[in-house]
Amino acid sequence: MNNTGNEIKKAKNLKEWINELYVTSLISIIVEVLIFASIYFILVGPMVSVIDLIIPGFTSMGFMILFIPFGIVTIPIGIIFGSRRDCIKEKWKIEEREIFETFKNPWHRLGLETIIIGGTLTIFIWLIFWFLIPELLYPIISIITSICVVLIITTLLLRRHLRRELVSFWSAYINKNIKQKPFRNYFFINLVIPWSMILLYILSNLSLRSNIDSVFSEGFVGFITFHIEILYIGLIAAIWMWSVSKTKFRVDVKIGRVSKEGKKISKNVLIILLVLVPIVTASIMSLLNLAHSMLLEVYYISVIEAILMDMLIGVSLGVFGLYLGILWGRMKELKT
Repeated sequence: MNNTGNEIKKAKNLKEWINELYVTSLISIIVEVLIFASIYFILVGPMVSVIDLIIPGFTSMGFMILFIPFGIVTIPIGIIFGSRRDCIKEKWKIEEREIFETFKNPWHRLGLETIIIGGTLTIFIWLIFWFLIPELLYPIISIITSICVVLIITTLLLRRHLRRELVSFWSAYINKNIKQKPFRNYFFINLVIPWSMILLYILSNLSLRSNIDSVFSEGFVGFITFHIEILYIGLIAAIWMWSVSKTKFRVDVKIGRVSKEGKKISKNVLIILLVLVPIVTASIMSLLNLAHSMLLEVYYISVIEAILMDMLIGVSLGVFGLYLGILWGRMKELKT
């Protein structure tokens, strides 16, 4: 590593860095829960829906079902990926000789464990919430509960796994002993498969939240509502996945996991594609549905069709965003 003396002095040791990450975890949880609450309770639908008159607290419990598993799975992974990036930037280092562990994809260590914990805990909290919380406080309590539960479980997971993950990465970084993967294998195994599963979970929840009232009213979804859904779901999925993959790709290039060589594209074109493709996709769907309605004189689609289309288009655009993130990271790496 090419360090100057000043840079080495500024780099934190492993213990100091891990202590800071617990604070980072708290900030990440609060920011993400507020973002998700804004999307869930404002953008996607009203804070109290028609279904809440039939099943009290359904909307608020749905928020916890959405965020608690999501937060428990993605926040520890995000902190690990962020720490890898910061290691490359020489913000932390290991001074003493550690017993280095084998470098692994963190999904192998954390993936199944976080899914089981997140799912089980959500069911338990859901039952308590249903029977003990006054209806008037459902939305506020659901947000506070989500923050507390995710904070506790995330902290426990980080205490168990974080040091081992950082030590193994440090070893891989300084020794450059990682076997390089073919780009296709790297792209699908490390990015497409795990993040598509996460996207499917999130999009199915958001789409159900957006369309659930239609089940108890008209029984169908109007074309205009459906097209607006596709637009914002596509934009959110593409931009989010772009932000995930661009950082991860650059770190993996540094440790030799994947080559930076390959297809190149300009920065301006990437930005245009990131915004334009979801808009064009929504426009194409509008034209297809317009042609369908003119032929059959049907100006709506069923709720199930709307949910399935939201998931399919959202995941497809999310994968597109992952690929654009790699192109972005490649562009940056080729300049270094």
